[in-house]
Amino acid sequence: MAIEIVIQRDPDDGTYLWYFRDGVLMRAEDLNITEYTVDPGRSGGDAEWVKGMNETAQSASPVARAYIKSMVTSYSK
Repeated sequence: MAIEIVIQRDPDDGTYLWYFRDGVLMRAEDLNITEYTVDPGRSGGDAEWVKGMNETAQSASPVARAYIKSMVTSYSK
C-alpha cells in the first residue's frame, strides 16, 4: 500500500492536505489519520501558544507527542 500526502500552503489563506492511498483520493478519517500542525506564526510561540500546543499534544501517541513537544520547545526559545 502506498500513501501519498499532497500539501498546499497558501500564504494568503491556509494549508490544505490531500491524501491518496494507492493513487486514490481519500479522506483523512478513512485512513485513520490525525493531523497536528505546529506553526507559531511569524512572531514565534508565546506562552499561550506553548500551553495550547502542549494540551493538543496530549491526544497524540507517545512518539508523536514527543515530536510535537520537541518542535514546540524549539519555536518557543
